[in-house]
Amino acid sequence: MSSLFLSTGAWQSFWREYVSRVCRVFRRSNVSKNPSSKCRLSNNLCVPNDEGRWFCKKCRMKRCLDLGMTPDNIQYDRDLFSTSEQFLQSRVKRKITDTIPMSMEVCLGQPHFIFLLDRDQVNTQRTWVDMTDLIINSQKIMFQNPHYVDKNLNQLEKLTLGYQEVRKLQKSEMSEVRVITKEQTCKMWEREFEMAARWLKYCDEFRELSQELQTDFLKCMWSLWSRIERLATTAEMRAKSEIKNRQYVISHDNYIDFNEVKVDLKWMTNCPAEHLAFFFDPLSGWFSESLVDTLIELSPTDIEITYLLFQLCFQMTAQLKGGEVQKLTDKLEDILADNLHQYYISNNIPRYTLRLTKLLNINNQFKRQLFIRKERFAIGVIFDVFKIKFSHPEMFNFSC
Repeated sequence: MSSLFLSTGAWQSFWREYVSRVCRVFRRSNVSKNPSSKCRLSNNLCVPNDEGRWFCKKCRMKRCLDLGMTPDNIQYDRDLFSTSEQFLQSRVKRKITDTIPMSMEVCLGQPHFIFLLDRDQVNTQRTWVDMTDLIINSQKIMFQNPHYVDKNLNQLEKLTLGYQEVRKLQKSEMSEVRVITKEQTCKMWEREFEMAARWLKYCDEFRELSQELQTDFLKCMWSLWSRIERLATTAEMRAKSEIKNRQYVISHDNYIDFNEVKVDLKWMTNCPAEHLAFFFDPLSGWFSESLVDTLIELSPTDIEITYLLFQLCFQMTAQLKGGEVQKLTDKLEDILADNLHQYYISNNIPRYTLRLTKLLNINNQFKRQLFIRKERFAIGVIFDVFKIKFSHPEMFNFSC
């Protein structure tokens, strides 16, 4: 029975060792990189308050040593206080795991950083798309002299005339496309690239650039131009009840129903559709219901749509290219802003700030959607999701 009890000396030794292990004050004072070497008051005045708290670390540490505590008994990793090695390691792990989104697991059902495909499903053959002939043909269009009925038009009016010339090809009665195939996609690229070229030739300042710069500019901005133009056309035709909700104009003579259309991506990737849900949605980036609704509500004129096209296409291309393109954009921005002001004044719209703000908000909303889509698309490129290769990949900087 006596073996269950400790002698007084043994009990005191046990208590000192136990307190040394669990006393937070002692442990933290011991492991501190800059322990206090001098009492903040004086040794005879520095005493704990009624709650047992000391005024300085020096005297608090001395009290622990007087009680028989020793650093040898300290268990540094007993709990996760901020100076322990285990705490620092755990904090690093938490930072890594907290910054990894759960999208990979949710969309793919696979671990982080791993994208697996059955070896039998992987086809090393690539789809090659040669855009050379399209570029050459569009150069011929872009370098043609535009025809102005009224030679006194300002620059914004000239660009608006070019926009209207392109829109003349639009049909009010169109056929529905149920499946977007490789051939359908290539036809859309061809039409959109040529439409952007036809519009650019109406910009006098742009025509002063070298042929090489003009071509580089066109290759960057064509997809931006076509997206806004198609959204504006969709909004206009919905407002006239020529098409229904969730239907989008994809060309001068075709439209799609978002709820019915299918997209054939076998020529573009070997991955099943469920794997592409996060990386690449071929429709949502092009056809935004919120943008169409905003355009319907605002009901912009051709002049305003043209200014929106300039803001989007020229500014984003200038950010990418810089140099002469940036100088041209800065120059045109002042000119077109003055032209737009004159338009509002001449049409008796003196307080147009709110309308202009809504117009530019469309621009910002489009950019936000584009950047989100571009970031996700870039992840798909890293994992080699797509098997398509282009002769001029710079043409698809903003086409993801």
